[in-house]
Amino acid sequence: MCLTRPLSRKRIRWLANNLRKAFNLQDEIYLPIVLILEDLAREGCFNLELVSISKMPQAFGEYIPSEKILRIREDIYLDAESGDGFARSTCAHELGHFIMGHGEEPIKFPRHANSTAIIKPYEDSEWQANAFAGELLVPKHLVDGLNPREVSEKCDVTRSMAKYQLYVYERENF
Repeated sequence: MCLTRPLSRKRIRWLANNLRKAFNLQDEIYLPIVLILEDLAREGCFNLELVSISKMPQAFGEYIPSEKILRIREDIYLDAESGDGFARSTCAHELGHFIMGHGEEPIKFPRHANSTAIIKPYEDSEWQANAFAGELLVPKHLVDGLNPREVSEKCDVTRSMAKYQLYVYERENF
């Protein structure tokens, strides 16, 4: 867990929707995440690096703001190109770290030897990146009325992501 500036889900949704608008994809249920990463890299927003499993065995991807590097494991990238939901969400998650500026502020870890401090989800950079991935790949305004299977198939996401996003959206309506 890494403490970062607070961002609400509403704000994260706004960021995700604005990214979709920037690529003129606001009305498209399927988001071509790999093409977006490639376009942003081509525009110089960050350097996109694909690395082997042996060079990054403990992680699927990472964003290094000090070097402007968005690094994705090759197998994950190729799987994302093929439509694998987990790989697509991993790419969207790492893009979320870039979009939300994670790592540009000093890193704060909320625990030390004598602390039981608990940070709120909206202050956790990993929660924020997961929320961004869900909002980007499963846009609320386009999945209304769909069931988890339909969302999973149309958005090319895992069934668990589809279920969770629909749960979040349903909860907001109460």
